[in-house]
Parts: sequence; structure tokens; C-alpha cells
Amino acid sequence: MIDTYSTYESDRELFRKLGLTVAKNIPNWETVQLGIVETDNYSVKLSVMGCPAQFYTAEITRKDTNDYLEVTTGSGRLSNFWSSIELIAEGMIGIKTL
Repeated sequence: MIDTYSTYESDRELFRKLGLTVAKNIPNWETVQLGIVETDNYSVKLSVMGCPAQFYTAEITRKDTNDYLEVTTGSGRLSNFWSSIELIAEGMIGIKTL
């Protein structure tokens, strides 16, 4: 049985590009902070929890409005979700609860 998780190899280039910390041999079910992606328009604080499938949380702060959003993902690679997280952070995708 696998009892730890590490950043998927296929995500490592994206992690380097975004300046995120690569997770290595983290105990299952433990959440780790990966870093903050900062632009002129927003900041995104990213964390991951693995079991060993990986689930991401993106805490987004929009600088123009000070809006704070929390985006969570299903299991998968960050590269599957990053473009959507980025579009939400840029205000190009809006989410309204009813």
C-alpha cells in the first residue's frame, strides 16, 4: 500500500514555472502549502492534499476588488485545473451561488 504522495512528474514543469514547492513523500491525507502565485491582478495561494490521489485548494484574492474566493478541485494533476483557476482569478469566469 502506498502511504505517501509526491507531486506528479507531469506537473513539475508547471510547478517550476509558477514557483511552487514540489511535494515529496508527504504522508497521505496531509495538506501541504505549495506557495503563492502573484500577479499584478491577483494572488493564488495553493495547497494540496493527497491520498495518494491529489486534491488542490486555491485561495484567490483579486487585487482590484479584494474579493476572496476558494476553489477546490477533484482528484487530478494541477495542470488539469490551473487554466480554470487562472481564469477565475482574472475574473474571466465568475461563480455565483444561489
